[in-house]
Amino acid sequence: METRANDLKALQNFHKILVTAMVLFALSGILIVNFGWNIPRKTSLNTALLSTAIILAILLVGFSYLLFKKKLEEAKMHIELASRFQGYRIACILQMGMTVGPVLFSVISYILTGNPVFLLIVAILMLNFLNIYPSKRKLVQQLELSNQEADLFE
Repeated sequence: METRANDLKALQNFHKILVTAMVLFALSGILIVNFGWNIPRKTSLNTALLSTAIILAILLVGFSYLLFKKKLEEAKMHIELASRFQGYRIACILQMGMTVGPVLFSVISYILTGNPVFLLIVAILMLNFLNIYPSKRKLVQQLELSNQEADLFE
């Protein structure tokens, strides 16, 4: 049953690609602000963007965990392993997607204002994103798989 192991690998690779993209985008923002174009800094937007970035991060990350939990419960209701994993994959992708948004907003805000507090927000959000990596251990625990089902993901 190599397809189950490949399905998990594909989900893990998707996560890694998103991490890489976010890191490259943040590094690009740092280069633009420090060595790049002479973009006039919009310091008047600083307070509004900072408030928005914090609220957006709290709401979207918080909601992503709630949505993940809801989708995970729906996935566990399926009898067939393929259907349960499909539900798990949907839950993970939704959670990842909702977590990427505040990172992108914070990097763009950093580019516009040059305020390094936005980079701190990005770092915190990236740590959270690394925490949601879909490992086999998490999959087995969250879907409450039997030992036989877990072995299919080897």
